[in-house]
Amino acid sequence: HIMASLRWAVDMDLIAKRPTAPRLSRVPSGSKGRALTDPEFELLIAALPEAVGQDYADQWAWNLRGAWLSGLRLGEFCNIYWEPQFDSHYIVGIDTDRPKMHISAAAEKAYRDRELPLTPDFVSFLRGVDPALRSGRVFRFPLPSGETRNTHTIGRRISKAGEISGVRVS
Repeated sequence: HIMASLRWAVDMDLIAKRPTAPRLSRVPSGSKGRALTDPEFELLIAALPEAVGQDYADQWAWNLRGAWLSGLRLGEFCNIYWEPQFDSHYIVGIDTDRPKMHISAAAEKAYRDRELPLTPDFVSFLRGVDPALRSGRVFRFPLPSGETRNTHTIGRRISKAGEISGVRVS
């Protein structure tokens, strides 16, 4: 838009010449590794007590099963709520025939609010949560220092479990 405005300014004789825009380098896309197999996933889960602590391993295992079933990226997955939140994803109608996830325009690449259907196995997984506990973030990541929301910290702990279990993804 800026360059178009500058072109218009040249056409209107407001400036003599339009400046050239700097060349922008593209960021490489794609994932860093490959999908885990079922046996590798179970090895990863088994390594969680050492990676996050015995007291937190069950909660982390539940979270990672949810991530496995949802197919979402870590940043998206860590930002799911049970009820509507600004700039976040949230679950819509989990106990209905057609549960969905609302994707907020502010948190979405195309800048549009969207509602996407959930896979049946992910729906069954979420329905296993007591309705009285369905508030706030769906997935919480406790650590000895307190609950973390930092995806870098969460990713490092998952990577640590992968190293402990001997699972290689890249």
